[in-house]
Formats: sequence, C-alpha cells, structure tokens
Amino acid sequence: MATLQIEEDGDILTDDELFLLEDLVRRPIDLNRANKKQIEEIPLLTSTDASLILEKRKEIGRFTSKEQIFTIQGLSTLASQLLPLVATVKQIPPTSVTLRNRWVTPGEDIRILTRGRITRSFISGGFILERDPGETGLTDFVTGYLTAKLANGIRLIVGDHQLQTGYGLLFSRSIPPIKGHGSLTGMGNLGKGLRPYRSSIEYWALRGIAVEKTDRLGQWTFSLTASPKDATVDSNRVVSISTSGLHQSPSSLARKHNLREDIVLLSWQRGQGKVGNYGIVLAKDRWILHGSPPDNRSSKTYGSMFGQFDLFRVQFFGELAACSGMQPSFLGGMIIVEKNLNWISSLRHYTSGFQGPRSQPFREWSSVILNESGVYQGLSVKLGKHRFFTYGDIYRQSSADRETGRAIHGFEIAHTWSYRWRRGQASLRWKLEEKSIEEKVQHRGESITGGSKRESWRLNSSISPTKQFRLQLQGDHTAVCQGDASFQGYGLSIKSHFIRDPFRLSLNWVGFVAENYQSRIYVWDLNFPGELRNKTFYPTGQSLACLIRLKTTGATLSARLRSTWKFSRSAKTWSKPDTEGGLQIDIAF
Repeated sequence: MATLQIEEDGDILTDDELFLLEDLVRRPIDLNRANKKQIEEIPLLTSTDASLILEKRKEIGRFTSKEQIFTIQGLSTLASQLLPLVATVKQIPPTSVTLRNRWVTPGEDIRILTRGRITRSFISGGFILERDPGETGLTDFVTGYLTAKLANGIRLIVGDHQLQTGYGLLFSRSIPPIKGHGSLTGMGNLGKGLRPYRSSIEYWALRGIAVEKTDRLGQWTFSLTASPKDATVDSNRVVSISTSGLHQSPSSLARKHNLREDIVLLSWQRGQGKVGNYGIVLAKDRWILHGSPPDNRSSKTYGSMFGQFDLFRVQFFGELAACSGMQPSFLGGMIIVEKNLNWISSLRHYTSGFQGPRSQPFREWSSVILNESGVYQGLSVKLGKHRFFTYGDIYRQSSADRETGRAIHGFEIAHTWSYRWRRGQASLRWKLEEKSIEEKVQHRGESITGGSKRESWRLNSSISPTKQFRLQLQGDHTAVCQGDASFQGYGLSIKSHFIRDPFRLSLNWVGFVAENYQSRIYVWDLNFPGELRNKTFYPTGQSLACLIRLKTTGATLSARLRSTWKFSRSAKTWSKPDTEGGLQIDIAF
C-alpha cells in the first residue's frame, strides 16, 4: 500500500478502509471466483471497474496471471494500481491470523497502535488497542468485533460495527466520495451494508449487536447499539460533539466518553440484478449525559429512501433523507459509463442543521451537521494511452453567516491529463478554487471576491527502469489570493524505491518555498503498511525521509524517519532539524 499514490490533497480513506485494504493484501480476493458485489467491496473501486473485470473474465474464460489486469480497457487509474496489490488468481487459504504493533512520534509524545485479526472460514474477529499522545495507558481506546455467518442467510456481528446505506445521508458510505482524477463514478456507488468496524476513529463506530438476514424479499439489517461519544457540556446542555477519537490535550481527555449514544435501526435493501437497487432505513437515537438526557437535545427519528437503476445505458441514483424537526435533504444524479468515456452529473441539497447519525455524503464542507447545496459534473475520456479528466463543482452553504447575513459560496474546477507507458506514467493537473470571503457581503450579480482564490499546478511522473528500482518526481506551484494580498508556494519532491526481497529502501527529499500556510504544498508521504496519507509543507525549507522494510516469512519490520529543516528569512539561518519517526511490526500466518 505504501507505493500507491493518489492525486488528492486531503485524506480520502478512513482508517477502517485502510485496514480493509491491508487485509486484502494479506488475503487477496480471487478474481476467478469473486462476484460483482465482492469486487465492489474493494475500497476505491467503482461498479464500472467491477463490470469491466467480469466482462474480461467472461471473454478469456479465466485469469492466469495478475498481469492480465493491465489489458482491461477502460479500467480506472486507481483500479490499475490497487488490483495487483489486493487481488490474486489463486485460491486463498481459509485461515489467517494477523497482528500489528505501531509506535509513531507525531509530536513530543508517542502514539501506539496494536491491532489483531483472525479469520477461519465463516467466522472472524479482531481488536484494536490505541494510546494517543497525552493518554495514560496502552488501552485508552479499545475496539473489537466478532462476526459469524450462520445458517439460512444470517450474519451476526457482536461488538463494534458500521452500517453503510444509500449514499451517506444517514449512515456512512464506505469512503467519502472524492472529486479528483480516477474516481469519477465513485459517487454513484451504494453503501456496502453491514460491516465489522476496524478503525481507531471512535466517532464512526456503532457498539452493540447487529443481525443481517438475506432472503427472497431482500437484505434485512437490525442493529441495537450504545456507543460512547465526547461532548462539550455547559451545565446539562450539550454544546458540541467531537468528531475525532484523538485525545491529545487535557480538555479533550476531560470530556472523553462523557456521553452515551443509543441507536436502534432497521434497514431493508433489495437488488434486481442489472435493473437496479433500492432500499429504506429507519433509525431512532437518544443521548444520555450524566445518567439522563441533555436538556437541549431530545430523541431524534431518522428515515431515508435510496435507489439506483439503469435506463438506456444511463445509471440514475439518489437518496432522500429526513430527520425529525428538520427539512429533508437529498443527493441525486446520473452517470454514463462506457469503456473509454465516463460522465457524471449530480445535484445535492443538505438543509441547514440536517444531521444523520453517521453522515458522510459527497460534500465540500466537512461537518457533523450538513449545510450546503451544489451541482457537480465530471468527464473522463481515454484515448489510447492518454486519459483526460475534468470536473466542476459549484456550491454554497444553505444557511447565512451570522455576521454578514450571506451564505458562503464558491466553485472549483480541475483538468488533468495523464499518460501511461510500459514502465511508467506521467500526469499534469491544474486546479482552481474560489470562495466568497465570510467578512464581505456578496450582492446578486457580483462576482466572487478574488481574495479567496487558490490556483495550483502539479506535474508528477513515476518511472520503473527495472523491477528493483522505481523513481517518482513531483513538482507543485500554488498561487493564493486573500483580499488584496497574494501568496506563492513552490515544491519539488524526489522519491526513490529500491526493492530486493526481503529488503526495501525508500528515500524522499522535498524542497518547499511557501509564503504562508494558505500556499502550502502536499506531498505523498513514505507510508507504513496500512497508511495512506499526505504530508503538508510550509513555509520554506527542505525535508529528508527514509523508510526501511524487512520482510521475512510471516513477519514484516518497518521503520521510518523524517527530518525537516526550515529557513528563517529574517535571520537568514536554518533551524535545527525537527525529527519524527516510527516503527511497525506485522506478523501474519
């Protein structure tokens, strides 16, 4: 997973999806036996990718090597990168055990993660123990699950689990849909139903018991949970809810798990093969604070209807959701999928204050409470070894700013060209984002103030002269306007990988010049197995990092070290190196 590189600036996967991808590396999916639903469960793959894989298998009869993946016309860039890592053409043993222990230094303290998983035929289980910087013990966060497939199409999960329904308006998607290159049709993928929870982010877990039953009427899911949450409290009133499991300050530790969230839910989903899928979900929750409900938060009832169907090679999709006391919200659109052309158009409207128990739909602003409307369109065209991709998104918040009386609004647009050849690939991306400034009133017909503009260029290339050596180059330029001021940012990254079993060495040098944080640059980091993250650099300096991995039968040892020096323009001197690192041990048998 550490060699995967994605053209996005922010985090695009939850910890849960990273763990699932890592499990697939350990126990890859058999392309000769998998059905469409099993292939679609691979994170970052779209239903289009699954259809193309099955069409190729039908054409050739059986995959005899993983290299045949690269002959599938129309496969997304991410699918081409992922499938060799998480797929196989051989049978998978029924039993596996994995154990991971990671120590990293994000600051002055150490974050420790311990994770284990066992799978045997129809039953599996796992656990996570985590200690964040500032916490006192190794078991400050504990999550675990046990899942079993029973008779008569029944599946049971005891412990932490997650329900992914519809398009994320009430309960989370598998991943937050992204706008960038390579994932154009991801927005049209339905949630993947009931799944065990394998993440260290506490907010997304449902803790309790869940039962899933599949019969001729469809797929039924019932869940009864009582999950801990962190609340900022004023007397017996809830001011806000934390959306992260990190506890790195005295204030966050003081409110850790001071609120209990009880949820009961029932969902039903029915698929009709190639015609379409549709379903409903009903849920009711309550919050318990100091043994009683908060004074300002009554029990809420939720409901949603979602569907997906094909008509004349056009896929239509959408979800309508309601919450007691709030106006309904919706997301919908259409997708045209061909081997060399993909097009999507969608509308979204999330009313001010609308909130789902685990909302994670397509959106611009990240918040527990949804509050925006938008129009999104994207087009991807493949011509031989060339791929052209463009998208545009126009959005505005549903509620006005209290100070100005106007809603913040804006747009973004991006164009990407990529070219692949036998031993490498190259791409060039231009992206422009503009938003109105909160402090200024926007009048009808007035253009968006240029002071909120961010324009960026990125050129990168990956070359593999030999099987043992890979070189990655990336250049960035960012221009930001804020009011009457403008700021520039430049970055250059050179990354090399030397692989000779059982040893792997990766080196990364980054040079950066950014006039402030707004003109920062992003570089794909040297990641441990199970990580998928960017690194942000600003204002001026350079960084040198290395990752060493030693893999033996049943075990992998990884170590990472990064030092960053920053240059002071006023003093014209370099700072002392800021060094961080980590160690990870993986055992699998």
